[in-house]
Amino acid sequence: MKIKEALIPMKKTFAAAAAALLLLAGCSSTAQEDVDKVDETVDQGDAAAETKLEGEAAYGDTGQTARATVIKQGDKIADVIIETIDQDGNAITQLEDMADPTAQDTAIGTEYQDQVDYLENYIKENGVENIKTDENGRVADEEMLKNVDINVQPMLEAVQNALANEKND
Repeated sequence: MKIKEALIPMKKTFAAAAAALLLLAGCSSTAQEDVDKVDETVDQGDAAAETKLEGEAAYGDTGQTARATVIKQGDKIADVIIETIDQDGNAITQLEDMADPTAQDTAIGTEYQDQVDYLENYIKENGVENIKTDENGRVADEEMLKNVDINVQPMLEAVQNALANEKND
């Protein structure tokens, strides 16, 4: 009887480890979502439904792409995530990684990712339709230019494309 009693904790440990392994395996596999389509709508009960929209726009012929994910709750933009992707599919987070040499010209001394973060928050609070750009794709608003002086035109187009996908469905 002593052997059976000694095996009980071992069986419980084995069962717990197996359950944890199955849980991890189930959570780690995600399907590739199709870009430029409405990916998911989640019912929040009493809260407005949350919709995830994605869009892309090219940085000319550099092979780089601006990718935007817009999360909407009802009619309001809840979050904006903008990424710049290189030709190999890697995220760009620094100016020196941009293929466009003019993209590296920044007079405000603010890191690339900080400028993108500011733009994301600005769009979340004010919308994308009011942001005007000059011939170089930089924001035309003097106040906003104090925080963002990189080429944002492809980023704005990616956000607009994401929002247009909601209207197309």
